[in-house]
Amino acid sequence: MIVLVASISGITDAVALIGLFGVNAAMILFGWSMETKSQPGPGADWTPYIFGCIAGVVPWIGISIYLFGAGSEVPGNELPTFVYV
Repeated sequence: MIVLVASISGITDAVALIGLFGVNAAMILFGWSMETKSQPGPGADWTPYIFGCIAGVVPWIGISIYLFGAGSEVPGNELPTFVYV
């Protein structure tokens, strides 16, 4: 899904899309690690969750640069409203 959103917002470089896919996969794996390794309660290890949040914000920073960056004012290069929503 993140790769499709990135593609619609204007990120067309294959290497960038592969990188976004990899970072998103890392976020999912950190979440899976959090669920399988940590026990609920006060002794939970929140490190995988924190690392997953850091990895998860990276693709959205790149997409935000394309959505609200300098290239968004080019005539004929407008994004559909549903992308912003």
